[in-house]
Amino acid sequence: MRSALPFATLICLLVALSVILAGMAANAALARDDVDSLDTDLTSLISADYSADGAGAGLGRLDGRIIEAARTDGERLQANASDIEIVPAVRKLPAQTSNGPSGGFGPTGTWRKTCSSRS
Repeated sequence: MRSALPFATLICLLVALSVILAGMAANAALARDDVDSLDTDLTSLISADYSADGAGAGLGRLDGRIIEAARTDGERLQANASDIEIVPAVRKLPAQTSNGPSGGFGPTGTWRKTCSSRS
């Protein structure tokens, strides 16, 4: 607790010095003959529209073939089909590259070597 007091004092001193310096700069700017007021705009440049969406806005019709393909894939996964290969959608490269066999990250995020003999 003793070492925090000098640090807090230093921070308070820096904040007070910054406020005094900003005040002096504003006074110097207003003291010029051609300046009556500081021309500042404090409104945000970012805007957002939180109004409700129109009645016509929405998604298009879902193609029935997509639903059927998902259902078929789900049934094949539950049946443990051997021709299904699950691969990660994003592959991270290792930090160091080598000329050895290729590899990739598995579903758990661990590095594994892959040797494919499929054509």
